[in-house]
Amino acid sequence: MMRIGTAGTAWLSLAVLLGVLGSAPSAGAVVSIDMESTTGAPGSTATFLVSLSGGGAQVGGVQNTITFDPLTPIASCTLIPFLLQAGFRLGPPRSATVAAAGAGSTTLVLTGVVPSGFPTSSTITKIGTTPLDSPIAFTRSGDTLALGSALPMDVTAGTIITVSCVALVDCEEADFILIMNQLGAPIPDGVLYQCEVMIAPNAVEGSYPLVCSGENASDPSGHTLDVQCADAQVQVVGPTLPPTATATVTPTPTPTATPAPPTNTATPTITPTPMPTATPAPGGGGGGGGGCQITSVCQSYTGWLLMMPAWWLWQRRRRSRR
Repeated sequence: MMRIGTAGTAWLSLAVLLGVLGSAPSAGAVVSIDMESTTGAPGSTATFLVSLSGGGAQVGGVQNTITFDPLTPIASCTLIPFLLQAGFRLGPPRSATVAAAGAGSTTLVLTGVVPSGFPTSSTITKIGTTPLDSPIAFTRSGDTLALGSALPMDVTAGTIITVSCVALVDCEEADFILIMNQLGAPIPDGVLYQCEVMIAPNAVEGSYPLVCSGENASDPSGHTLDVQCADAQVQVVGPTLPPTATATVTPTPTPTATPAPPTNTATPTITPTPMPTATPAPGGGGGGGGGCQITSVCQSYTGWLLMMPAWWLWQRRRRSRR
C-alpha cells in the first residue's frame, strides 16, 4: 500500500529546525520511505529495516509513524548514526485532566472520567502545553498518581497532562523524526533505522501489518517534498507456543522420629579385690634373698617375733616357783 503526502503536517520541531515550512516544493521529486517485511515464530524476536530513497532530490529531514498489531509490537529501534538529529518514541501519548496541585507536590489527582487505556504506570511528558525536560514517572492507584519526583510547577484545576504509553504493554505506534545536524547537508539514501518486533507466544500463523503514516519530508533548505511510504508486515510462521506449565510442588512429608525403646544397661557389680595373705619367707626377716613383699603385714609379723624372748623368760620363772 502506497500513499503520497507533503510536509504540511510535519511536526513543529521539524518546521523549526528546517526553517521555511510551506515553501515551494522541489518539482518532480518523490521521496520514498520503505519498510521491509520480516518473518518470525511465536515467542521470538524479528528485525526489520526502514530505508530512504530521495528519488533524485536532496533530503534534509523526514518524519513518519509506524502502527503495529498488539501481538507483534515494536520493542525498540536503533537509529543509524550518520550525523542525524534523531527522535524516536513509542505512542500514542495518553492524556487526562487533573485537579490543582502546587509546585513540589508528589501526587496528582485525576478528575472526570479516566480515559480508556490510561496506564497504571508510565511517565508524564507534558503538563498543559509545557513539555517536561525530565519526564516524571508515576504509578496510579484509582484516581491518584504517585509521582516519582516533585512537580516543577503549579498546576491549576482542569490542566491536561500528557503521558507516554508503556512499551510492550499498551503502545500502538512508533514515531520517528530524522534531521541532519547541519542545514544544507542531505540525508544519504539507505537505511534510516532498524526495529525489533517481539512476536507474542500466542500469535497464530499469518500476517500482521506494519502501517506507515504521517510521512513528511523536506530538502536541506526547508522546502517541502512529496513523499510516499510503503506498508510492510510481520509474517508469523510456526505453531503457537503452549502456555508455560507451572510446576506444582508437592510437599514431602517429614518423617516423625519414633523414640527408641529404652535399652536395659546392666549395672556392673563391684567385686572387692581380696587382700593378699602375706606368707613369711623362710628365715624370718633375716638377710639373704627372702623378706616380706607387703610392708604392713611384714611389720606386724616382726612385732610378734620381738615379744618371743619375754614370753620365754616368763615361762621359765613360772616353772622355777613350782
